[in-house]
Amino acid sequence: MALEQIQGKWDDSFEDVFRFKAEVDRTNPGSIVDIEWILAGNKRRFTRMFVAFKSCVQVAYGVFESKTAENWKWFFEKLKLAFGTPPGLVICIDAGKGIDKGVTYVFPNGVEHRECMRHLVKNFNKRYRGVVFKKHLWPASRAYNQRHFDHHYNIMKQASPRAMNWIEDNHKHIWSRWKFSHASKCDYVTNNIAETFNSWIRNEKSLALIPLLDRIRKMIMEKQDLRRSLSLKLRDKILPHVTKELHAMSRNLQWQITGLPCTHALCFIHSMHNRSVEDYIDDYYSVDKFKKAYEHVISSMTDRNQWPNVDLGFKLWPPRFKRAAGQARSRRIKGSEEGGKQKASANARGVEGLVT
Repeated sequence: MALEQIQGKWDDSFEDVFRFKAEVDRTNPGSIVDIEWILAGNKRRFTRMFVAFKSCVQVAYGVFESKTAENWKWFFEKLKLAFGTPPGLVICIDAGKGIDKGVTYVFPNGVEHRECMRHLVKNFNKRYRGVVFKKHLWPASRAYNQRHFDHHYNIMKQASPRAMNWIEDNHKHIWSRWKFSHASKCDYVTNNIAETFNSWIRNEKSLALIPLLDRIRKMIMEKQDLRRSLSLKLRDKILPHVTKELHAMSRNLQWQITGLPCTHALCFIHSMHNRSVEDYIDDYYSVDKFKKAYEHVISSMTDRNQWPNVDLGFKLWPPRFKRAAGQARSRRIKGSEEGGKQKASANARGVEGLVT
């Protein structure tokens, strides 16, 4: 009741979606706020919404009823409209069929499709288990060259051809580092960064629609400003944390995939006169690139009571949910492969938040 008095009723929040869009258009021109609804009987009911601020190319977020292939296709179409297909673009997905179909349809060519290894292992462990997989599956995904990959993969293949055939048939996206392109300079084998975002906003997921979206906007704006302020203090050519990590590099093809020289290359560079390690680090890690990423500012918006009034001649109603039994959870339950419990308790099961 207290939250409802402060933020307003859930049903009423849908009447503010067009006012939210109008305020974003007014304060941050060039941004994208797309709202869709359906006619159900004599009522127009909200179905989905997409938000991407022009000044922040790092984050776009959307809300929709369920994780269907159609909804994912719609989301990625909006994402493509907002960001295009820049060189080196990589999309890492989980093992969901809906998101897989959406990515494949919207980004068929020229974009690297990766699959989160954590989700792959979770699916794999439902069917196949054993010491050989526990010992070699993750190392195969982290291998920077084909020789190391083949070593781990062939051991598993010899132990269980059926298991590895299952991976080949059901997980066709890239999941091992040795196949990563050199363009992105990103060697992540999981999409934990998405889980980090979900954890970051977990306390906001109980909010009504517009208070939720507006709170996410504020959090992104604050983070953008923090990074921008930090960038203005940097004076070196390369980001400080990168130079500290260089001495830990030791894998053969890490240089090409991440853009950072391995320790063997470091030793050679240091042996040469009048040579700086910074000259051999990819521009991806430069202070100039960091400054450019955060040079723009997301303009602040007025209080919700001062947003422009928008009259479309109809009331927008909330969607009708088919809610599962149990209490909705605000954070993801970890699987056993991540150190979580083997099974979730009955009262912990429920629907996930709307934010995707």
